[in-house]
Amino acid sequence: ARIDGDSFFFCIDSHDNNAREFGYNLPLLESVRYYFKVNHHAATIDADPELRSHAHKIYPLSPNFPVRMDTPLRFMPRLYPCKIMDWTFQKARRRVRRVFSMLSLAELRQLRQTPKDIDVFFAVAYYQKQSHSSIAEARREIVERLIDHPQINAFAGLVSHEPLPSKLARLQIDRFDERTYLTNIARSKMAIYVRGPHECHSFKLGELLEMAKPIVGQTILNNPEELYAYPHFSEQYAFDNPQQIVDQVANLLEQPTKVEELARSNGQVFDTHMTPAAVMERVLKQIIQGQEADKVRTVSNGDSLQSQTVVHSVT
Repeated sequence: ARIDGDSFFFCIDSHDNNAREFGYNLPLLESVRYYFKVNHHAATIDADPELRSHAHKIYPLSPNFPVRMDTPLRFMPRLYPCKIMDWTFQKARRRVRRVFSMLSLAELRQLRQTPKDIDVFFAVAYYQKQSHSSIAEARREIVERLIDHPQINAFAGLVSHEPLPSKLARLQIDRFDERTYLTNIARSKMAIYVRGPHECHSFKLGELLEMAKPIVGQTILNNPEELYAYPHFSEQYAFDNPQQIVDQVANLLEQPTKVEELARSNGQVFDTHMTPAAVMERVLKQIIQGQEADKVRTVSNGDSLQSQTVVHSVT
């Protein structure tokens, strides 16, 4: 970026993790002036001396999710394998397919008008790595309880690139392409939100809000101070127990007026605060405010008259 002749770099980090070792690009953090972190966690930053030393430049940012761009070739993933990053040609091929199958923001918005003919659609990824066992177990239990609930008309299942263990075979379903998957969510009266790996913001957080879905979800652990300030978030993202999630779905299905209120509110939150334009407006405002604060500090420290002139120019 370049503001009033001052050139500098900033970045947006959407990595799943919020720990220093795996959640930050440390050389980048050291070199940029502003580091916007989607999975921002203030306590983690404060507890880590190295992150804490950069806390003044780490800013929280709204949840993100992928949409189709007008020029997808500019956003292709790395095609060559990288052992250090556990990046294989197979993963690259899957990512390329997804880039071309994603919906545009306008198409996602049109899904708000989809007729609702099922109660819940919950097709969710099942991770078989030991490090994700607690996440996988919660997802399994939610799926089982939805399938077995006598009062919920649900389509639910676990999705995996590999066959699941025999005890979970009845829960495994085929993968959906992006358009079919999102269209089925749009058909549902309610949506269930679960956190992603490393307790991160799942892409579904933004997608469900964009589609104006009423939500029953797990608690939000990253950047909760900001997100829980939005209307109705504290009552929607409040359930970490699978039984409570399914019970709340059944409860809300008996309150259609409440469901409509939540849907309307979530759509307004997205339209006001989480569109790409709104997010980048916030980024630019924070950068300008940061520039002004830096110049004011320079002046207060007795620096040159030229610095004072820049303050007035930025303002």
